[in-house]
Amino acid sequence: MQAPNVDPLVLVQSLQRAGGRPLHRQLEQELRAQAFTDPLTPLANRTYFIQQVTAALGSCRRREDSMAVLLLDLDDFKTVNDSLGHVAGDALLIAVAERLQTCVADG
Repeated sequence: MQAPNVDPLVLVQSLQRAGGRPLHRQLEQELRAQAFTDPLTPLANRTYFIQQVTAALGSCRRREDSMAVLLLDLDDFKTVNDSLGHVAGDALLIAVAERLQTCVADG
């Protein structure tokens, strides 16, 4: 039996509104990880990125400070998926994610 397709972020928000009872804390942590992490790589996903950049921009505005964002793009990635298949594309994404994790500090 397969679990229903429910957005993990919606579940986290529902648990927060319910008061975060102790029984739900571990589930809330797991759902938060699912909501903000890419399941393949396990790097932070777009939702988490947007949330963090929005918060950082607000902080920079308040402090009259600046920030930088580095954007990486895998040129012709679609070609890899189309010609070599999704397994090869996934392997490439995992390899790039592992390499990035060795180059960037946590946090």
